[in-house]
Amino acid sequence: MFTTILLIALPSLLPRILSFFSRKTVSNNEAHRSPKSSNSKLDSYVSIVLLTFIAFEAFRLFNRPPSILETLQISKSTPYYIVQSRLREYMSATFPNWSESLSIEEKSALPNAQEILNFEELRLRLRTIEYRSQYLNFGHDAFVNCKWCVSDNDFKIYMLPYVLGNYGTAFLGLGLGTLSRKKSFWRLYVVFALSVSILFEIYVYGTDNFELIPNPSVTVSTFTLYYILRRGLFLLLASLVLFIDGPSSWTDAEILEDVIRKHQFMYSRSQGARLARAAALRDGNLRTRFLEFYKKAEAEDAAFHREEEYKELREKALRQFNIDKILADAKYLSEQTIGSAQREGIFSIS
Repeated sequence: MFTTILLIALPSLLPRILSFFSRKTVSNNEAHRSPKSSNSKLDSYVSIVLLTFIAFEAFRLFNRPPSILETLQISKSTPYYIVQSRLREYMSATFPNWSESLSIEEKSALPNAQEILNFEELRLRLRTIEYRSQYLNFGHDAFVNCKWCVSDNDFKIYMLPYVLGNYGTAFLGLGLGTLSRKKSFWRLYVVFALSVSILFEIYVYGTDNFELIPNPSVTVSTFTLYYILRRGLFLLLASLVLFIDGPSSWTDAEILEDVIRKHQFMYSRSQGARLARAAALRDGNLRTRFLEFYKKAEAEDAAFHREEEYKELREKALRQFNIDKILADAKYLSEQTIGSAQREGIFSIS
């Protein structure tokens, strides 16, 4: 009997069954998951900018400007004869054709004469503690190339554009790196960190003594320490921005897709419930129990609605809400959602 009914009903039920299972299935976990934004083209461009900035800063950090005194382990308090001896050995190793006994004319005839003469001038200037202190505080470039610098204030003025240029590059790179929606969360923190750091450097450059390590026997350059801290801060901020996304914020399209996904899940459950109910009502015993259950539930519901306390609470609740307005708003929201989904091309109603 069952086989006969199945053979008769199968031709008409088969298209419906195939249509039902051809829809995109949605699991319970997927229907309740939080939408995760996919990477856009802007996110990819921002990642490229951040990676480029990190590579640039890492290169600058590990290829620091030269410091001859650090290389030769010469501090401000190193005796003069040791300074001259180490500088002489350095020149002999760097310029094999050079000799201290050569005359000015003979030195000028050497292939790298100008570099040798500049280094000899630097060697003479580094005789005093004051000059060695300026070299360690302001770096090789400022000490050698600033011809008008005499006092510490002159060197500070010369160094200011260099320091501001470093921060300008950082503001530009990290500003471009926080343009996307996922990275915009970091913009305020980046601006705050860079602003505090640059104000600190301007402050210390404005003081009379800004050495991080005041011990005169230490050979580490103050310029190098500030350089490492500055570049390290830039690398840290860029790495945080690159690897940590801000809180997710949904676009309109993502919200619509999530609404449709959950509606599909609810529709699938309702269809399953309808099929289960239809299958259950085919059995006589289950059909009887079904009717008895709902008859009992209807009687209990009618008795509950006849209670005076329920009527009072219901009237009180209805007075607090404008039901007509709520229904109108719900209808408007539903129409707008469906309309937006159609305009976005998420689905179409044929």
